[in-house]
Amino acid sequence: MSITPRTAVLLLVHRLKGKVGTRTKVMKYMYFIGEMLGEHEWGFHAHFYGPYSEDVADAISRLGFLGFIDERCQQFGPDERGFERCRYDYSLTDDGRAIAEGLLPQLGPAAKQFTDAVDKVRSAAADMGYMDLSYAAKTYFLLKESGKPMLPAEIRAKAREFQWTIAAHDVEKSVSFLESLGLATRGNS
Repeated sequence: MSITPRTAVLLLVHRLKGKVGTRTKVMKYMYFIGEMLGEHEWGFHAHFYGPYSEDVADAISRLGFLGFIDERCQQFGPDERGFERCRYDYSLTDDGRAIAEGLLPQLGPAAKQFTDAVDKVRSAAADMGYMDLSYAAKTYFLLKESGKPMLPAEIRAKAREFQWTIAAHDVEKSVSFLESLGLATRGNS
C-alpha cells in the first residue's frame, strides 16, 4: 500500500512526538523515509537545499489549511539582501493527532514499516541539524544519480554541478549517516 505525501507528513509529525522544527527537516526526513521504503511517487528532485518535493510541500500546506498541523514562523529579521528570514516549525493539532491515530490501524503493515523508518531516521539523525540533513540528502541524491560508488572528492565535484557546496567533513558525516540507514556502504580504501 502506497502512502500519500499528506498521510506521510501527518504520520511523521505524529511519530516525532507531535513536533518538528524546520521545514527543511520535514523535507529531508520525508526524502530519507521515502528512499528507505521505495516510495518514489513523492516527487523529489534537485533543489537548493537538496532533494525537494512540491508534493510534500503541498501536503504540509494542505495539512495546515485543514487544521491538522500548526505552522509557526519564527522570524530572524532581514538577511543581507533585505529578505525576511523565517524558520517554520510544525506541531500537530488535536484534530491532526486524532486523524493520525485513526490512520495507523487502517494502513496495516505499511504503518509499521513507516513508523520503523521514521524511528531509524530519528535515531541516526539524533545529533544532526537541518543543514547536516541537507548535506546527507545531497550526498545520497548524488550517489543514487551516479549509480556507482564515488569517492568523497567525486561527490564534492558532482555537487558543484548542482551549485551545491559540501565540505569534505560534511561528506564524511553524511556517508556515516547514510550507512546507518542502510542507504550507503563504504568500499575498501
